Amino acid sequence: MSEGLRTLIEDRLPWLIEDHTSYRVLQWVFWPVTALLTLAFAATDPASGSVLMGAPLLLIALTRWRGLGAVPTVLLVLTAALSLAPATFLGRYEASEDMPTGLIFFGFVVFLVWVAAFPTLLDKLDDRHHSVWVPEADGWYRDDRAVYRVLLIRLWMATIVMIIVGGFVAPGLCFAALVFRRRWTAAVAGIACVAEVVVSYQHGAFEFAFEPIEIIAGLLSAQQWKQAFSHPLWDPRDQVGYP
Repeated sequence: MSEGLRTLIEDRLPWLIEDHTSYRVLQWVFWPVTALLTLAFAATDPASGSVLMGAPLLLIALTRWRGLGAVPTVLLVLTAALSLAPATFLGRYEASEDMPTGLIFFGFVVFLVWVAAFPTLLDKLDDRHHSVWVPEADGWYRDDRAVYRVLLIRLWMATIVMIIVGGFVAPGLCFAALVFRRRWTAAVAGIACVAEVVVSYQHGAFEFAFEPIEIIAGLLSAQQWKQAFSHPLWDPRDQVGYP
């Protein structure tokens, strides 16, 4: 991979998706993709599709209304659990030889855009509507619990992406890092995300793989773990735990 492409994926793409995406542009991306996913899931099973997309939409509404820090923990857990279903299905389709390659690629890209945009939208909603001006500090203050939850949601989505990629080592290490939140576990999870998409073990030997969309997915996931490694709220030994 050229140095220019690596820089684009590791530095510029997360910069565009997360830090400097305007709220309006983010909405133009997020809502059409959400509508597309909702239609796809509802067409397969109206009841299950409504539940799958209803939970994250309710989370968005409550974040706008009350702030992410005040959202009930049970809703966060439910949304996380439900997100495993589309990830598992996409992973199966990707491994299937019966599904058209173009359709699998399109579904993967759409879901990848959604999992990147979803935590960013929550972050911006909470920041725009629930930040408090603190005159003593001459700046805006955000609830640490909300910031911490945004971090966990980003990392969960990074784990979901690795499940879709189809490996088992990287998702397992990502799950372990979410449970044992230490800086070294974040580093290990990030390295595993990259290794999973560039190295494969087949026929008793390691081989280098080059699937561009999977490499992009792995590098974006690794970028999230890199941010967790240096995040002041990541290690619970340094901070009060936020459920």
